[in-house]
Amino acid sequence: MAFADWLLLTLATFGAALVQSATGFGFSILAVPVFLLALHAVEAVQINIIVTILIALSILPTIWREADKTFMRRFVVGNLPGLPAGLLIYAFASLFVIKLLVAAVILLFAGLILHSRKRARRRETPEAKRPPAVADYACGFGAGVLAPSLGMPGVAVLMYFADSPLHEKTIRGTALTSVIFAYVASLVLQILVLGIDSRTLVIAAGITPFAILGGHLGMVLGRWVDKRRFQMFAVALLFATGG
Repeated sequence: MAFADWLLLTLATFGAALVQSATGFGFSILAVPVFLLALHAVEAVQINIIVTILIALSILPTIWREADKTFMRRFVVGNLPGLPAGLLIYAFASLFVIKLLVAAVILLFAGLILHSRKRARRRETPEAKRPPAVADYACGFGAGVLAPSLGMPGVAVLMYFADSPLHEKTIRGTALTSVIFAYVASLVLQILVLGIDSRTLVIAAGITPFAILGGHLGMVLGRWVDKRRFQMFAVALLFATGG
């Protein structure tokens, strides 16, 4: 790998982890497009999955206690049929198609963030109600498709919890736990069906320390920087990477 590509990988990993810790946005929606640009291969999705799992496992014991167990059961049921569909996309789609799908998901997510902020400023957001059970299953299925195909299951989960009436800690614990499950399940499925190249494992191990460092710095910045302005900066990054 050329030094310029490695530098791009490490900077993207560090920056995505920093922004996620400071704003709450997903690591993957910021990192995956840059990984694809640097590696010129769909293996970028596997690298993102591995790095995210390594980061998340350290906090799993804490967030599991805060998770909504009813949602998790339905999420898992919906997730299982979605995983094979996502794996088929990953296995047979060209790099160009994967890039297009990543860009489309990022732009959609960024647009939804801006729309929700406008509604909040105008106080147009209706009273939040718990979604029906079918929505839990649908969220699991969507995350199942997005996890192995694009490495972005968090998009489906964050959209589901956008107007949730649950307590903030419960939302955080449930969202992170469900995303970790989707990542682990998709990685196991990819290993069993497609395998993982040793180069992929080496790159993932090499950039993980930068993700941990960026995450810690992001937590510090989150205490001092205006969160709303930082979120708008993150949205601008989403539009830039998606475009």
